[in-house]
Amino acid sequence: MWEDSLKKILFIILIFALLFFSCYKAEADQFTNDFYDSVNILRESNNLVPLKPSRNIENVAITYSTIMAEDGYIDHNALTEFEFSTLCKNNKVPISTLLEVLASYPNYYAPYQVLLLFLMSDSHKEALLDPRGRFIGAGYIKKGAKTFFTAYIMIGEE
Repeated sequence: MWEDSLKKILFIILIFALLFFSCYKAEADQFTNDFYDSVNILRESNNLVPLKPSRNIENVAITYSTIMAEDGYIDHNALTEFEFSTLCKNNKVPISTLLEVLASYPNYYAPYQVLLLFLMSDSHKEALLDPRGRFIGAGYIKKGAKTFFTAYIMIGEE
């Protein structure tokens, strides 16, 4: 009898974990999609082609944001060159074509506010408005009161 009760409790915990993960995934997807829309409005206002979302690039960005969240700070060198190269290779993303933008901010920021953060940095602004850009992928990871966000713009064709 005790085992049946324990199984029921574990089952309920599993259901709640799955619900939490699916809600978080939906929130992250909505945030990144809204960010992509904001970037493309900016690009189109500058007579640039819109960036197409890429799942492969997104996988790289999610992994990178996760590593930064675990470390607790923004770091352009969170992975060694070899580790980053391997990550890109495993996701079929040519490393030499990527432009990187990173941010950490309070959880309540909206996508347009993150874009504004990037626009205050000349190097991030240049990456977002690079006329060679064709694809984008972003990773959104919350840890505590902060969100770690990575976006990669890929120049050239996928």
